[in-house]
Amino acid sequence: MIFPLKTRKLIRGAQAHIVANLGSAADYQADYVPLFAPCDGEIDTWQGEQGGNWLRVIKPNGDKIEFAHLSQYSKLAGECKEGELIAVTGNTGKVTTGPHLHIQAFAWVNGLGSRVDPEEYFK
Repeated sequence: MIFPLKTRKLIRGAQAHIVANLGSAADYQADYVPLFAPCDGEIDTWQGEQGGNWLRVIKPNGDKIEFAHLSQYSKLAGECKEGELIAVTGNTGKVTTGPHLHIQAFAWVNGLGSRVDPEEYFK
């Protein structure tokens, strides 16, 4: 598994998201840059009021990695391969103060899916 951006600069980590009642997630500096598939998997996309354009990669083991505030998609659905261009980061949605990448990761532990710290997930 790879980190989905060429440059990794954390803006706001999981603890700050949790304190703000947003659940475990992380925001990274990403000013309209390419987003790459972190792993092989299946892509799903949707639009939401707060996060704007979303993309989810579902790994073969069931883990889900979600990305928000995207400006454009390279793929809307279907299979992806690790390292493949899947989107461009951006500033979509109502809850954003500028271009960045919001990441949420859901890992399967003991048969249950739960949100985990993206910084730990991408170690």
